Amino acid sequence: MDALSFRKPSLLDRLLDDFPEEQNPRDPDIAMEERRRKIWESWRESLRRDLSMLLSTRSSAWVTDAVHPYVAESVAGYGIASTPSGYSRASAPAAILKAISTFEPRFHDPQPLPGDFKDEPSLICALTGWVEWGGYRRNVVAKIFSEGDSWKVELYE
Repeated sequence: MDALSFRKPSLLDRLLDDFPEEQNPRDPDIAMEERRRKIWESWRESLRRDLSMLLSTRSSAWVTDAVHPYVAESVAGYGIASTPSGYSRASAPAAILKAISTFEPRFHDPQPLPGDFKDEPSLICALTGWVEWGGYRRNVVAKIFSEGDSWKVELYE
């Protein structure tokens, strides 16, 4: 089995793929490193998009760990409780960390990066962690920005 073909893209990724022929790992015209780079970029964009969707989804207000601990980890608890305007810069990282730790299994060991981020006023927090892709562990940084009533996520290696 080819190391690049061990995981099939999610259904959502296949439905959103504008150029599926460019990501075919069996295409002999694309060099191995170029294929690996394109697939990594596609996978990273998929993770970034899914993190943005997670943070932009509002969890049910009645779902709390104290009252319904198992329900809070189910689809009823998916997302976070409020829009960016409902959090302070001090309280947002804890809610974001909890949501990512609970609902995004590809982002391992998320930890907040220290800093006051005064030079970037819309930056709410930055997280570091790692992802496993292609049999390799890659360190990533996720920057989470407030954009009105939604969250924007940028991923860096």
